[in-house]
Amino acid sequence: NLEKDRADFLQVAAQIDPKHPMSALQEIRQDHPSLQNLIPTALSQLKELQDFVIAHHLVTLPSLVLPEVVATPPFEQALISAATEWPGPFEKTFLPSFYDITPPSPALTPLQAEEALEDFNRPALLNTTIHEVMPGHFVQGLYLYAHPEWSLIRRGANSYTTTEGWAHYGEQMMVEQGADDHSPALHLMQLQDAVLRDCRLLVSFGMHMQGMSLLQATQMMETRCFQSPAAAYREARRGTVDPGYFSYTLGKLMILKLRKDLQQKQGNSFSLQKFHDAIMGSGLVPLRAIRREMTGQDGDLL
Repeated sequence: NLEKDRADFLQVAAQIDPKHPMSALQEIRQDHPSLQNLIPTALSQLKELQDFVIAHHLVTLPSLVLPEVVATPPFEQALISAATEWPGPFEKTFLPSFYDITPPSPALTPLQAEEALEDFNRPALLNTTIHEVMPGHFVQGLYLYAHPEWSLIRRGANSYTTTEGWAHYGEQMMVEQGADDHSPALHLMQLQDAVLRDCRLLVSFGMHMQGMSLLQATQMMETRCFQSPAAAYREARRGTVDPGYFSYTLGKLMILKLRKDLQQKQGNSFSLQKFHDAIMGSGLVPLRAIRREMTGQDGDLL
């Protein structure tokens, strides 16, 4: 899957800059918000994404409320570039959700701070907002809050593969549906994130089961996965404490397989919105259980 995503990345890069395809990523990285505009830009993007999801009937939104966009709390900034935090599944009163974005550390040199802001170039930030908020994690949280009648098991379930698989699948799906006016720049950044998640899987098993060092993991992130030096180290370091981050790619592939199987079975009656609503309406139980509920039987997950 890494080689497939890398090939797609290079193909889109050639569309952006036919003469110098390897420069396409760096060209896009120059289009980034300032430090002061980082959070306002993300807020503007998520409002536009909400309108897109509604207009294109991609998933039913239980509520039109949006999360508060804030700087990541300092104690979380070392390992998180962006994240969504929603209230616990058993809360009975409304509480806000938060979309956290980590600004460049004040300890960075001016050059390092600029590189960190380039990681938040506008197409990359848009893809992150898709993943974290719309129609990604935040929508998962909306469904949890909207279904107090769910059993304790369903409300309390938190499959890593389902949670991150949906958000990562959403990135690809939104590009397929033409988000950001079919922007090649968004497509390239979506593919960069897809390659990143492929490397997370390889690095996870590499460091925890195959003797890969942190340095080797960092080098793979940078040389094979199109990550900046700062992002490469941060991503590899996360894998030392979060080996389950292989779940992004695994979950996305499981959802794509389920979608393909249902499209073949249902033919012209297949509805993308109903498919997405069914996944969201299952909660965060494992994808094996979701497949069984949606198809009536067990089947191959990949």
